[in-house]
Amino acid sequence: MDLQHPIGLYQNEIYMCNFYDSEYYGLYNCDRILRFFIETLYRGCDLPPYYIGIGMPGPDAKWVYSLNQEKNWKGILIDRINTYAQQGIQDILLKGEITHPSLTDKPFVHLPIFIEQEVTLENIISILENNKVPKKVGYLQIDIDSFDYWLLKHLLDYGIDSPIIRIEYNNDAVGEVEYNPDWYGVSQCSIDMLIDLCLEYGYCYAGHCLQSCDAYLIKRVL
Repeated sequence: MDLQHPIGLYQNEIYMCNFYDSEYYGLYNCDRILRFFIETLYRGCDLPPYYIGIGMPGPDAKWVYSLNQEKNWKGILIDRINTYAQQGIQDILLKGEITHPSLTDKPFVHLPIFIEQEVTLENIISILENNKVPKKVGYLQIDIDSFDYWLLKHLLDYGIDSPIIRIEYNNDAVGEVEYNPDWYGVSQCSIDMLIDLCLEYGYCYAGHCLQSCDAYLIKRVL
C-alpha cells in the first residue's frame, strides 16, 4: 500500500468490516476497524500510546476500553455532554456488555480524562495544553456533529500528529462546505474535503464506514 497516495488501497478492507457484530465489537465496528489498523497495518510500529476523543463515544465506548485495557494506552475524552461517554463506559464496566473473552471482567488500566466542555476552535488548544496532552498520539477521533473538518485542520496546524484519524463526515455533502460554528446536528464535512486535506497534510484517505458516516485517514509511521 502506498501511504503517500491520497486514496488508500485498504478501502475494501474497511467495507468488509462494515457490519455490526454485537457480540465482539462496538457500534458500527469502529472498534474492529481501529483494531485492523493497529494490529495489521501498523503491526510492529511503536505508536504513541495516547488517544484524543473529541465528541463522545457513548455506547460506542468499546474502542476506549480496548485501547485502555488491551493496549495500555492513556487518553482524553472531551465533549459538552460528557455524561453520555461516562454512561457508555459504565455500561461496559457495570453491565457486562463486553463479551469478547479478552475484555470480560477486567477494569480500565488507565481511566480516560473526562472534560465536560463545549469545544470551539478558540478553546481546544488550551484544553489540551491544560491537561498535558501530548502532540504525538496514536489515535485521534472527532465527532462533534458540526465543524469537525475545521477542528481537525486546526489541530493539525497546532501540531497534533496522529497516524490514525477517525472523523465524522456528511454523506450528503459534496465539494466545499461553508464553515458555520453555530451549526450542530450533522458534520459540515464532505469526503471531497477530506481527500484534499490528505493531500495537504500527508495523509492517505483509507475509506469510510457508511453506517456511522465515519472516515478514516492514515499516514506513514517512520
